[in-house]
Amino acid sequence: MDGSNGDIQPIPRDPLRFDLLQLFAGHLADQGGTLQDASAQGDFVASLGQPLTYAAADSTLLRGLRTEALFAALVVSLGRIQLIKQEDVGPAWAARRGLKIPDYRIVLPDGTTFLTEVKHFHQGRHPRKAFSISRSYLAGLRAYGELVGCPVKLAVYWSQWNIWTLVPLSACEAGGRPSLSLPRAIRANELGILGDLHVGTRFPLRIRIVADPAHERAVGDDGEVAFRIARVEMYCADQRLTGRDWNIAMWFMLYGDWEEDATAEITDGELVAVNFTRTPQEDHHQGFEFVGTLSGLFSSMYLSSTSDADRVTRLGIKVVGGSLGSLIPDDYESETLPLWRIHQIQGPRRARGAALSCARRRTVQSFRASLASSGRYRLRRKQIVDGARFLISDRSAPIPLPRYVSPRSICELALARGLAIAVRLVLSNAAAASTVSATASPIA
Repeated sequence: MDGSNGDIQPIPRDPLRFDLLQLFAGHLADQGGTLQDASAQGDFVASLGQPLTYAAADSTLLRGLRTEALFAALVVSLGRIQLIKQEDVGPAWAARRGLKIPDYRIVLPDGTTFLTEVKHFHQGRHPRKAFSISRSYLAGLRAYGELVGCPVKLAVYWSQWNIWTLVPLSACEAGGRPSLSLPRAIRANELGILGDLHVGTRFPLRIRIVADPAHERAVGDDGEVAFRIARVEMYCADQRLTGRDWNIAMWFMLYGDWEEDATAEITDGELVAVNFTRTPQEDHHQGFEFVGTLSGLFSSMYLSSTSDADRVTRLGIKVVGGSLGSLIPDDYESETLPLWRIHQIQGPRRARGAALSCARRRTVQSFRASLASSGRYRLRRKQIVDGARFLISDRSAPIPLPRYVSPRSICELALARGLAIAVRLVLSNAAAASTVSATASPIA
């Protein structure tokens, strides 16, 4: 990915001074008085109390505002922008009726500019429920974009799944009332242009807290033990991590999707170490599993920092521009913490058939190059079924590659959508040649 900018800084302004004065001016326009009138100032301050109390108790409002702040913080932290600015602030006058002002204006490193409307959506007891938006609201967003000369995109946070999607407004217009299902949102997702990645690695991930043998560490009859920490170690599939690998793995441990387990090492009644281990919910025997997306990792961190159980306690936190995007550099390589990264990018807006044909041709070329380098497998023929399916041969019997390698894998989903990716076939078991998995990486 190009265009990383790790030096994103907030533009200095004094909101307490200017925004508060604007609010006071609006109060005077309705109630009368002057800026210097002490009684008018007192009335204004008193008028803030009840609305503030009601707003702080409105859980729906707080979740919506926090999601807006979360999106902006995520974009800044990924660092693949030149500018993000709140669009729907300050008074606005228009000759056209029904305009809806989106939440943010974003400028990418190449100068591409678009507006974004941010929405929080929780499906509750209906996990297949689609996000819905009124036709008039959608028309108002589009009309505003046309008026200012910027396309409008819809950013939806699917809170039940901890997934962010960024789609054009047209994704909501598949017929009938405007709506957006999660599968369609994932297929049309453009969050990759802001630097989002799907990230996977080997497992398990483990933090080992070693007790200091020079101090008391005996385990009591009640199972409790007090001890001093000698050192803390981090492992990925039993490979010890240091430096940048440690920092990346810590993010995965704290905010990834894997399940956690804790065990103690005890020898002769004394504590040796405590292990906190993270493993994926399911092992698909492909040598790695996806931990999540950068946007999902960041959202987990953000929500844990702004919540107390289910209660929103803060709307925002301080973020450093580009901090998340620089966590895993484009040229990152490691023997101890190998990463599998999928960068989902939408192709040029062409006819669907042409876009898929181009992507398939490039994918098959990558298949041939990969198989030729392995020397063992060759591409027998390509077969397109319901999007994409490949048939390979081990020089004897054909081996079909399933449309979906695993329930959590998006490799085939990427192929079906015509994304520019290279696929490398990995034999999981040499004795059972029918077990084949796929990994993906961007084509240069």
